[in-house]
Amino acid sequence: MAVRLSRRLAILAILTGGLALAGSSPAQAAFTLTLHDTVTGDNLVVNDRILSVGDPNDASKFAGTISFEDTFGNFIVDITIHTTSPGTGFNGPMVQDVTITTNNTSSTTDTLTASVNSDGFTNPSVVGTTVGLSSALASSFVSSGGSATFVSGLNGQPTSPTLSLNKIGSTTAQTAVTVTTVPYTLTNTLAITLGGNGTAQFTGTTTVTPEPGTLALVLTAALPLFGLGYRSRQRRNQKS
Repeated sequence: MAVRLSRRLAILAILTGGLALAGSSPAQAAFTLTLHDTVTGDNLVVNDRILSVGDPNDASKFAGTISFEDTFGNFIVDITIHTTSPGTGFNGPMVQDVTITTNNTSSTTDTLTASVNSDGFTNPSVVGTTVGLSSALASSFVSSGGSATFVSGLNGQPTSPTLSLNKIGSTTAQTAVTVTTVPYTLTNTLAITLGGNGTAQFTGTTTVTPEPGTLALVLTAALPLFGLGYRSRQRRNQKS
């Protein structure tokens, strides 16, 4: 009887702890977009206007989304960035540069660089966990001679292979990375080079996924709890 009671109390403690974590509110995270024009040297930092104090350069009305639609340096830029920080929802940890449409209004070749920084990620929640850091780069239109590169990073270090694309299509890469701090930061940098009066549209995506070995370890650790629940139901059915 005492053993059965202690098991029930252990399960209750696990469930209560899980509910407490699910109901807690994460600390407000920083989310920024930095634009740079290579030829003019212009720089612009755009903060999430909801998470920060009303940055007028962010046209979005939603937390976790930055939209910039304006002239910058030699470029006409239309860019939307989205983050899932803290990354505990259905999509997991992800930072996506959605539909970057740009036009080089000058007569010379120029490069527009968009760097994104999003912190406050808590999935996975254990320091030392190995995850897969994935990068994806796609284009739906690019002028002749135009190209783009894309690289992702975790905790400020570019740790994924640099992707490149100079035509309509897509390319991906993944590398194993160890989470050294929690919360952690995801970054990515998309550089678009266009000839005079060139235009392009690119999408870059950074995601974090559990490594197969880590996922197997989590499932293995959960099996005793599943078995305990099954045995409890089986004993109740035998008594009835």
